Amino acid sequence: MEDLKTEKEEKILKERKDKIKNWFKNPYNLALFGILILAIAIRLYFFTYTNIQALWWDEAEYGLRAKSIAFSTPITGWAAEREIIVPLFFALLLKLGGTETLLRFVQILVSMLTVFMTYLTISEISNKKIGLIASFAMSVFWLHLFFTARVLLYLWAPLFYLLIIYFFYTGYIQDNKRNLIIFGIVASIGLQVYFSIGFLLFGIFVYLLFIEGFSLIKNKKAWLAFAIFILVLIPHMIYFQSAYGSPLPRYSIGLHAVTKEPGAGLSGIFSYINMFPSRVGWVFTIASFLGLFYFIGNFLLGAGIKGNIKKNSQWLLIFIAFFIPLSLYTFYGVVGGSATFYDGFILSTFPFFFAFGGLFLDKASELFAKYNKFLPIIIILVVLLMHAYSGITAANINIKTKISSYDSVKLAGLWIKENSQPGDIIISASVPQNTYYSERTTYSFLQNASVLEKQIEEKRPVYLVDSVWEPVEQWIHEFASKNQTKYVPVQVYFFDKEQKQPSLVIYKINY
Repeated sequence: MEDLKTEKEEKILKERKDKIKNWFKNPYNLALFGILILAIAIRLYFFTYTNIQALWWDEAEYGLRAKSIAFSTPITGWAAEREIIVPLFFALLLKLGGTETLLRFVQILVSMLTVFMTYLTISEISNKKIGLIASFAMSVFWLHLFFTARVLLYLWAPLFYLLIIYFFYTGYIQDNKRNLIIFGIVASIGLQVYFSIGFLLFGIFVYLLFIEGFSLIKNKKAWLAFAIFILVLIPHMIYFQSAYGSPLPRYSIGLHAVTKEPGAGLSGIFSYINMFPSRVGWVFTIASFLGLFYFIGNFLLGAGIKGNIKKNSQWLLIFIAFFIPLSLYTFYGVVGGSATFYDGFILSTFPFFFAFGGLFLDKASELFAKYNKFLPIIIILVVLLMHAYSGITAANINIKTKISSYDSVKLAGLWIKENSQPGDIIISASVPQNTYYSERTTYSFLQNASVLEKQIEEKRPVYLVDSVWEPVEQWIHEFASKNQTKYVPVQVYFFDKEQKQPSLVIYKINY
């Protein structure tokens, strides 16, 4: 009996080994494996440098919210309109004994999943060669690497963009009911993870209007996905209604900005497009735009011809996933009366932009294959290697040069934690960072010195922190130094070893 059991186990083991061997015999699978190994190696390399770097403002907001959920630490600095799902997940990890290093490693996992989903999604919609090219482009894309090293939600958005498009395509378009249900769930969770998912969902709605027109109203699949989406979204809307006074605060804020403040409108899309060469590199930017123009040309040339939209439906979906969010960000990104353009906002559009680069290289390889069967391979490899070199080089510069930014804010917060008591109050321009590191309630400087003095008398803060890391008015830098009887410097951090250029000063307040 024991021999039969052993024989059965050996048979199962052999079948698994054969399955793995056969999987690797497929050149596409082998290439994907190589891309994933390259991607994790690059990310772990930068992780060794960045795992203890100081958190920036937005990072600290998500971090302090996670801490407050897990350990009931102060919440000052948290903007109530921010999405809560990822901080809840981070809080769970912290409660289970995790540290900030674990949160940073989670970012690596999210980044790796994005590279994989780029392949899976683009391959499903187009072909495996284009999927491999797009995933390779993402694996060495310096902007993606940069945000992998930061605890920011910009990184989560492209993953959910890809998941949503994948399950929409396989569930709705390919008529797989299970994946359609997953699409509704993932779309709703994605919207709760990061608000720009709404831009993609609007794009999917536009796509369906192109494909189905008003018959969409009668489509049971659409109503099923929508019903699931709303059901999963209800707790999120209830939370924000109670916490902020709006069920979808990011959109109400954006709507107010768009309607009340002058912005760039659609013309702002060129401000984003101008960023592409410096973020992607000239070679792959040109390749991707050529692929984009190829699709647009094909689509427009077939305008009015029956079946044209259906014929181009796959690439129309990729185009919309790229173009609609990019366009909507030019409307939404209005801050202080002027349009704000930030590369992190549009990170989610790049997997689809890279797909067009893959489309161009795929079509070019078909053309050159007529003359020499090795020439297409050489061309693709040269383009990808040039993209990899520019991406890794830029990542190395941009990531490493910013490792020391806000380091004194971090050190000051940790010092305050060791030299204060829970319940103590701090004044600092770096509100979320100081709250996160010191775990003490922190308030910002107010509009002028007299109002600040009144606040100090009312709140009775223990320390006042002055630093160069936040853009503040000059009077704030002079406020404490003018009265060193009441405001006594107890800790100073410097930029230089000679200690001639202070970056941050902690003042103890005497009453």
